[in-house]
Amino acid sequence: MESSRELKQMESTQRDSLYQHASESIVGVVTIRAYAEERRFIKDNQSKTDDVNRMSMCFGAVDRWLAFRLNVMSTLMFFIAGAFAIMNVGDTSAGSVGLSLTYAIAFSENVLWLVRYHALNQPNFAS
Repeated sequence: MESSRELKQMESTQRDSLYQHASESIVGVVTIRAYAEERRFIKDNQSKTDDVNRMSMCFGAVDRWLAFRLNVMSTLMFFIAGAFAIMNVGDTSAGSVGLSLTYAIAFSENVLWLVRYHALNQPNFAS
């Protein structure tokens, strides 16, 4: 989560730089045209846009990695619940096994969303 917080701060810094460049370009459009520097300002704007998009892509990759790890953990939890049900095949009823597997899935889903929302909101609070 620390990496996502830092990426969000870097993205925010890059986005502020892009907005500043765009607003200054709009205010100084007469001067830019007078000195025939349109290409340079367009190139600077594209470069800053690429930087913002690069940070957004990295932030998305971190989010996808978190989702993958959470899915692996929930799959492992469901597998363990299923393994216990198979090992105790004669001792438990089918209804109890179905209920425990349903609760394992529901619990895994709830934990997944809880961690995911926390991971997505924490960088927003920091920036």
